[in-house]
Amino acid sequence: NYRKIAAGKGHCVSRFENSFADDDVTVDTSAFIQSGCVLGRNTKIGAKCVLRDAIIGQNCSIGSNVTITNCVLFDGCIVENDAKLTHALVGCNAKIGEKAIIHAGSVVGTEVVIGKNFELAPNSRIGCVPQSSCEDDDSDSDSDSSSTMSGEDSNGSHLERDEHHHHHHHNDFEHLYGEEMAKKFAEQLHLGPDEECSNAQSVGAGGKGYRWICPSFRTKSLVPGVVPKKRTYPNEMKSSNNKVGEIEVKKEANASGDKDEDKDDEMEEDSDSDSDADERHFHKEVSETFLRALRDDTIDENVTVELQGLKMAENRTFADIARYVLCAMFALSMPPTAKCDKQFRKLFPTEFPSDANECVSRVKKHVKRYAPLLAKFLKSEDDQVEVLLTLEEFCAEEGAFKDCQGKHVANAFAKILHLLYDADVLSESAVLAWADEKDDAEEKDLVFLKKAAPFVKWLREAESESEDDESSDEED
Repeated sequence: NYRKIAAGKGHCVSRFENSFADDDVTVDTSAFIQSGCVLGRNTKIGAKCVLRDAIIGQNCSIGSNVTITNCVLFDGCIVENDAKLTHALVGCNAKIGEKAIIHAGSVVGTEVVIGKNFELAPNSRIGCVPQSSCEDDDSDSDSDSSSTMSGEDSNGSHLERDEHHHHHHHNDFEHLYGEEMAKKFAEQLHLGPDEECSNAQSVGAGGKGYRWICPSFRTKSLVPGVVPKKRTYPNEMKSSNNKVGEIEVKKEANASGDKDEDKDDEMEEDSDSDSDADERHFHKEVSETFLRALRDDTIDENVTVELQGLKMAENRTFADIARYVLCAMFALSMPPTAKCDKQFRKLFPTEFPSDANECVSRVKKHVKRYAPLLAKFLKSEDDQVEVLLTLEEFCAEEGAFKDCQGKHVANAFAKILHLLYDADVLSESAVLAWADEKDDAEEKDLVFLKKAAPFVKWLREAESESEDDESSDEED
């Protein structure tokens, strides 16, 4: 029953672009509902609220002067006056107290209460049960994290492991948010998992919930209790004769009839297909996050936080973020693709570059502007090599970059490589390491190395001269 929100009276006209509401939704006339919002049945939005890219469940109550940006709130949530939520996920029947601030990347579980005036650090996890009670939950852990959850490992090295975790957690946090934010939330960053409810350091005075710790600053899933149980539907809906149901039955019958034919090959193809689909999905998520920040002019403020939250949600690496941001930058030098969302089309030029020089000129403008953003996600030489391999895929329109128009910049590959080197996005050692990886490659994998051969040769000669100069200095 979701319908597009109709324009209101007076100054409310044009405030509801691409936002939708279910039945019996109440929105105060002074509220500012921007694009990309979905409001569930019986939800109430108070005076002077500002909502953007927010999904609000059913029976939620949002007080006055509340700001909610790029968040998901499940059914029954209460957000009191003057609270601020950014890039967060809030479970069913949770309550955010008056003037509380929920920072980006945070997950607030079902029935958790965040106290009045409390400021929850970015990437916090507050659950409805203690972390130690979820002995079988392996979704937020890898091979060496379960011991942290249980409080002890087989060697009894709890304290050493805990100290190691806090050290890396703090370093990652400071890298992303800066020294000032790290100092501000130092107390929260050093807290361990809560064993008792209502720890004021974790949820504020009057709050209720348990802090969870996600090892290595990563999480593959959410704190238990955030996502509601799957809804059940009446029997008549289950048995309805619709085309989707018929297709599913036919597929199931065909699968059972052909199960003995080339099962291994089919499984391998399915696996490859799933992998490609995952990459295309992640590429789309990163690109649209970048473009949204560009559209809203928040590229210097919130985009790093958004991308970090996406990295954690998808269990990806820093290099995964960097390579797709880089390709989104290159895409800005060409007209939008057919798949590009209408809200971003104005960010792109209307015509393709006339030649390689014009292409490089367009790319140079974006590289100069966004190189500092890339630097935050390129932490090592290996990351830079990964970005170079991705650039090859983009120019060849392979994998996740199919139909992304990368072939229009392929002829400028060598010049773009030099441009990234000059902008300190790529180091000399990374470019040479990428070239060395091609030593035993097949001819079809050498296309872009051949394009960049003069530049690679120049780097090798410069490296050789530098080594000769060092040898001369040592002899003197």
